[in-house]
Amino acid sequence: IIAVGGATLLLYHWRAPEVITCSLSRRGVRIKNDLYPYDHLHSFWLDDEHPDGNRLILKSEKTFLPYLTAYLPAELDLEELKKYLLVFLKEERHDESLLEAIAHYFGL
Repeated sequence: IIAVGGATLLLYHWRAPEVITCSLSRRGVRIKNDLYPYDHLHSFWLDDEHPDGNRLILKSEKTFLPYLTAYLPAELDLEELKKYLLVFLKEERHDESLLEAIAHYFGL
C-alpha cells in the first residue's frame, strides 16, 4: 500500500499543472464548470503572501472541503477584485489548510 501511495504521489508530481478558468458574476464564482453562488459562500480572503503567487480563498458552507482556492494571475488588480467581492461576501482571513500544506510540500 505504501508503494502504491508513493507511486501515485510521483505521478501527480510529474504531471503538468492544469490551467483552470475562474470567473465572477453577480450570480457567484465559477470555477471550471461549477458555479458557487454567493449565498452558499461564507467569506473570502486574498492571499498575496503565498510563495506560489496570489490566491483567492473562498470559504463555502460545505462541511467536506469547505475551502476553494484559486491562484490568480500576477497582473490582476487585487484591490479591484476585493472591492467587487465585498459587495457579495465578507472578507475573513483564511490560512492554508493542513491538506493544502501537505500537498504544497510534496509539490502537488
